[in-house]
Amino acid sequence: MGRGIDTSGEHSVESYQLGRGILMAALLDSTGHPKAFEDLGNVPELTASVETEKLDHFSSRAGLKTIDKAVVTQITSNLSFQLEDINFNNLARFFSGGTKEYTNPAIAGVTDSPLVSASDLQANAWYILRTSTGPAFGITATNDLVIESTNATPVVLSEGTDYEVDAVTGQVFIKSSTAVEAIIAAGVDGLTFTLTADSSATTVDQLTILSETELNVALRFVLEEADSGKKVVYDYHKVTLSSDGDYSLISDEFAQLPMKGSVEKNDAYPNVADVYYPKTQ
Repeated sequence: MGRGIDTSGEHSVESYQLGRGILMAALLDSTGHPKAFEDLGNVPELTASVETEKLDHFSSRAGLKTIDKAVVTQITSNLSFQLEDINFNNLARFFSGGTKEYTNPAIAGVTDSPLVSASDLQANAWYILRTSTGPAFGITATNDLVIESTNATPVVLSEGTDYEVDAVTGQVFIKSSTAVEAIIAAGVDGLTFTLTADSSATTVDQLTILSETELNVALRFVLEEADSGKKVVYDYHKVTLSSDGDYSLISDEFAQLPMKGSVEKNDAYPNVADVYYPKTQ
């Protein structure tokens, strides 16, 4: 039998807890019930807190005021946790972002799109292969990139001599070559680029940061005690998630996404949250 609810009133080392577990989240449907749950990955730290606010009344019937009534006016519950799986969906949660598949311009091709104007052109600098709809990614050999000047008789630059390409990220490094320096010295021509179409150019997922104002989810945490393997289930029926600290993009430690959750009442459930102790363990 599992430990269940201990009503003995006696001390037991079986009540010590060294917690591990799995945290899952699900979006809520229009009725407040959870949709499919997603495992949020490794969570090295998860804490729950309850805060109570009281209004104290003091008696003035004697020289020393004493509290003769205390009324609880507010109870709030919050969660705090760290996410170590730096995947697309967790990043969207941290950045309050929306997700979608991005239409890569390299697939359909690009014709004479501005790369840099004459006034901004300089050697030994990076430029992004950006179109009016966004940057191009995953350029293939058959995309056939052409970079040239904007004058009536364009000067076509040579890869390796005049520029280098980071094909994955879609950016080019304009070098200090004879052709490039001549264009810069003239001061009247910028650069354009052309990409022939290639349906095999990479597909791209896009995260739009700060595009979502509120993220309401149901959270289920399945706690597993490290020594015994016994499980306890925590169900939070409605939690508003938000980021809660710094995400280290460069660090000597494994990156983490600090998150917090405000526990709210979900009208679809009688309780704000529930904890279950399965006894057949």
